[in-house]
Amino acid sequence: MRYFAYMAERSFRTYPEGDILFFPQGLLSRPYLVPNVEEKQRLQAKLTWFYRFIFGGLFVALFLWGRFLTPPLVFFLALAGMLVLQYIVFRLIFRNDLRAMKRSESRTRLSRFYAGAAAQNSSLTLALGFAISLIISLINTAGLLMGISPPITAASELFFKLCTVAWGCALLIKMRTKA
Repeated sequence: MRYFAYMAERSFRTYPEGDILFFPQGLLSRPYLVPNVEEKQRLQAKLTWFYRFIFGGLFVALFLWGRFLTPPLVFFLALAGMLVLQYIVFRLIFRNDLRAMKRSESRTRLSRFYAGAAAQNSSLTLALGFAISLIISLINTAGLLMGISPPITAASELFFKLCTVAWGCALLIKMRTKA
């Protein structure tokens, strides 16, 4: 279950100036300023349980209804429904927490965000994330070439290509700071 705690940790960045930022909607949203380390730990624990609930439910749903999701349109409709449900549940659970925090005036620059990711991870972790994303992306490319469920495979390929770029950016920043 450490995986969900790891996911929750990635929603926070602590910068050298001492700012602790919470990115509940990912790096493209304006982050929230977390007032102290204790509040960060409390939010992280709550977010870990949220991920356990959401992804546990997702895995059960895929197991129970997976055979019905093979047509691409049904798959994408189910995915959209799950994303909307996840967003609503997140907003209900974290509503009071987010209201109590100040929001950053602007989005974080990508270079600063990835510098934070580089600082939070070892070179080995970043290299493994890059390599695994690249391998999965290449497998998806092979699946597309073989004609395996093209819409679903293409969506998966796009996602893992973006992951490969993200891991690669953080790894490059890490390597530059070591040099």
